[in-house]
Amino acid sequence: MNRLMPDSHPLSPPTSEDPLKITVTSSEPQKHSQRRFQGVRRWYLGGLLLLGVGYGIGSMRQPTQPIAPSVAENEHLLPVEIDQLVQVNAYQQSRTYTGEIVAQNTSDLGFERGGTMTQLLVTEGQWVNQGTPLARLDDRQLIAQKQDLLAQKQQALAQLKEMEAGSRAETIAAAQANLAQAKAQLQEMEVGHRAETIAAAQARLKTLQAQLALARSKQERRQNLYTQGAISREQFDEVVTDMDSQQARVNEAQSQLDELLAGTRPEILTQQRARVKQAQSQLDELLAGTRREVIEAQKAAIKQLDSRLASIELDLEKTVLKAPFSGKIQKRYLDQGTAVQAGQGVVRLVQLDGVKAHIGVPTSLTSEIKMGQSQTLQIDQKSYSATVKAILPELDAASRTVTVVFQVKGAGSTGEITSPLLTTGQIVTWQWQQNINTSGYWLPSTALVKGIRGLWSIYVLGDGNASQGFVVERRDVEVLYTDGERVLVRGTLDGTEKVITNGTNRIISGQRVKISKQ
Repeated sequence: MNRLMPDSHPLSPPTSEDPLKITVTSSEPQKHSQRRFQGVRRWYLGGLLLLGVGYGIGSMRQPTQPIAPSVAENEHLLPVEIDQLVQVNAYQQSRTYTGEIVAQNTSDLGFERGGTMTQLLVTEGQWVNQGTPLARLDDRQLIAQKQDLLAQKQQALAQLKEMEAGSRAETIAAAQANLAQAKAQLQEMEVGHRAETIAAAQARLKTLQAQLALARSKQERRQNLYTQGAISREQFDEVVTDMDSQQARVNEAQSQLDELLAGTRPEILTQQRARVKQAQSQLDELLAGTRREVIEAQKAAIKQLDSRLASIELDLEKTVLKAPFSGKIQKRYLDQGTAVQAGQGVVRLVQLDGVKAHIGVPTSLTSEIKMGQSQTLQIDQKSYSATVKAILPELDAASRTVTVVFQVKGAGSTGEITSPLLTTGQIVTWQWQQNINTSGYWLPSTALVKGIRGLWSIYVLGDGNASQGFVVERRDVEVLYTDGERVLVRGTLDGTEKVITNGTNRIISGQRVKISKQ
């Protein structure tokens, strides 16, 4: 049989453990196996030759002098970057405070007097200028009162003009006639009545007595006729009434006659003398002209009318609600036709030009803020120039901060602020650079190493030299302030140390390191 052993190699010599086996093969396969073996051997010898040549060339390039032990040790040291400490006595701390935009004025406007609102002339969101009418009240009653006062004033002015010009001739003549009549009557009363007057009174009395006797006789006849039923009760009553009237006339005439015979009574004479005196005074006043005090009183009355007219004019002005400043209508509280009371809000007006910013800051910061300081505020990622106008005296109960009032002066390059740029309630931020007086050292934040119990440390170069390396030493520090990639520290430092600024996570205290070439 022709077969090959699977574990045998063509180049492996036989061993004593393997049984001697004789395999008879043909000549063609045996020649192919010999050619393959010769090819492998040539590749193997060629590789060894190349390795020998490379080793010889490398040996020729090596230095003939031995390597110094210190240099060899330095090659194994860890390179680090260092920084020299620089002491500072103060630093600026940047803090950001937040506030909001506040309108220069926000007013709930109303009428100073009550009434019915007949017109509401604005809508919400409308821009109005100072002095623009916003609403009106019913003013018809005030206009009627004004017309009445104007008429009274015209009458008073006419009377004053007459007083200043003097009385007319016909008025004086009438006063003179009145005085003459009063005097004549008084003289007649004092002298006594004339005989013909008494005779006339006696004659009139007799006539009336005769008429009374006739009336009485007529009543008696009618009485008999009424008793017999010849006339009605009405006819009888007419006669009785006529007799009673005639009796009254007789009594009056008798009284007048008695008065004429007895003369005028003293009290009547006194009254008549008073009438004469009054008529004389009126005539004297007319002749002398109106007294100065009367004219002054008339002028005072005219001034009083002017004052009442001015009050009416003021009330009429109050029936028109006008904008006290330029701004936007934020809200309408009432509608047209509503009866409003004095002081009741009608519209809310917000003044948007010259807005202010209210920002709360700690009380400890107020001593560093000065009135009139120029600052820069950030509103919606835009910078605005502002001036410190006031620091409010009261502490905010919620935030425990003091409010600083800024007057916003400009809007970038557009100049003064106008209504479309800023609105009330917008968030505003202010960045304040505060000077802190304290000593310390600025270091990169990469130089910090976490210590125990939340403390921090740094690594510095200790004893050593450039050839043998430097011993790493640990220093405990206190972080005072962090500013981006820098930290301000203080601690057990004298200012001469060289601080390791990177790679601190790969070294420990006591380790030797070398300074990297920068």
